[in-house]
Amino acid sequence: MNVARFLPESYVQSLAHFLPEDRVETVHFRHLKGYTPDISDKASRNPATPDDHFHILAKGEFGSIVAALLYYPSVDGVANPNELPKFEAKDEKWKRVVCKRYNVERLEKLNDGYTRLIREIEFGRFHYHESIVKYYEAFPEFDGTTKITHYWLVSERMDYNMEQYFRMQDYKKLDRKTFLYLIGSFLAQLLRGLDYLHQNGTMHRNIEPQHIGYNQHRSQLKILNFGLSR
Repeated sequence: MNVARFLPESYVQSLAHFLPEDRVETVHFRHLKGYTPDISDKASRNPATPDDHFHILAKGEFGSIVAALLYYPSVDGVANPNELPKFEAKDEKWKRVVCKRYNVERLEKLNDGYTRLIREIEFGRFHYHESIVKYYEAFPEFDGTTKITHYWLVSERMDYNMEQYFRMQDYKKLDRKTFLYLIGSFLAQLLRGLDYLHQNGTMHRNIEPQHIGYNQHRSQLKILNFGLSR
């Protein structure tokens, strides 16, 4: 691990666009080197977002969710984060990631705010299964000095959550056999993931369509969001 990468003075200043229906919002933040905006994301990135801006997928109770590309050798310390190669979709060293950016002030206002964050990090680090989203790293965000303003939790990005996916589909066009096969595949993958968790003494406690991710090109389903797990 390259310890110098985590020094406050080594961070990068960036901008992100959040485009809800009624306004355009620009967000300033600081992050580790090795991350770049994902301009290849045609599904959720607004065309009006400048190429040098990250895009925010959503905002929630604890902060925002930022889409990005991560050059993973930067995490391992085997690549120079100041000289990133050009993104290539077929290059497995590049990862499409989602960054949960937790606001410290909001975490401190809730009794279990930090507990949820710690659970997310612990379950991400110590659980690996084909039906569970991959964890990549976590790091603090500094305000330019030594004060921590946010915590970042970085994991693989799925194409959709299941709520989004089902809203997009027109199942009237599917024959009964295809429909049953699709639902059976979803259930099998979900149950394998839950079985793995239960075999390891873990209960997710918050399974719902928004917390199940789906990669369409691989027909792959994965469980997300372990903040309420026990």
